[in-house]
Amino acid sequence: MMPDGPDQHPQHVERLAAYWAEVMGGPPRYSESCADHTYVLGLHAGNGDMSDLGRRFVECFVEAADDAALPEDPEFRAALRAYMQWAVDEVLVYGPPNTPVPPALAMPRWTWEGPQSGV
Repeated sequence: MMPDGPDQHPQHVERLAAYWAEVMGGPPRYSESCADHTYVLGLHAGNGDMSDLGRRFVECFVEAADDAALPEDPEFRAALRAYMQWAVDEVLVYGPPNTPVPPALAMPRWTWEGPQSGV
């Protein structure tokens, strides 16, 4: 595991785990103790064109799942990859400088079929 950078919260890894757990249907620990989805998107907003970084991030995420020896079940792996691609695509929407992120966005919820609507 790489160390957190100087600009990252000292509990970045724990917060990220709580965020992903909540998105995947777990308890609302992230939104109750840290922030809402607007905050998360705001962290990544305004960074300009990051499309290549997004593609590379998804590939690293898939490789990390391999390294962590997560189940190789094809349906599980496809859902995990689809979630990360969806999340990266959402972040890239807010990449252009001065792109506003809407306030008070609810946490997304991901299901086997993709993003859950109406959350």
